[in-house]
Amino acid sequence: MSDLDASKLQEFKDFFIIKQQELNLTKNKKKSEETDDSEIRDDMDLAQSITSNDMSRQMQHRCDVMLGHIRVALEKIRLGTFGNCESCEEPIFEARLKAMPACKYCITCAEKIEHRQRQYR
Repeated sequence: MSDLDASKLQEFKDFFIIKQQELNLTKNKKKSEETDDSEIRDDMDLAQSITSNDMSRQMQHRCDVMLGHIRVALEKIRLGTFGNCESCEEPIFEARLKAMPACKYCITCAEKIEHRQRQYR
């Protein structure tokens, strides 16, 4: 069970819901800004359109990734496990959660994981 009290959990939940709405708006806006390249005849305009569409798709992908993290965090809040490290199950410091609300690991476990990843590169 998380060390966060009900009001703190509600604050995080509200933050995630607002962020979720913002990301969905951004994603939909970027999708609507994409252009149809089939009608473009000028090479420079085509290159610019392709670049713009690629950047839009990258932004949509980033939104999808962040939305996935938010869905996981909201599910953890629902289950009562939000704020606990997925590795050692100890509480994650509130300051860390405020800086990175969707973090999965406490500082100690995150450092261990990063150290192992660096060793195997």
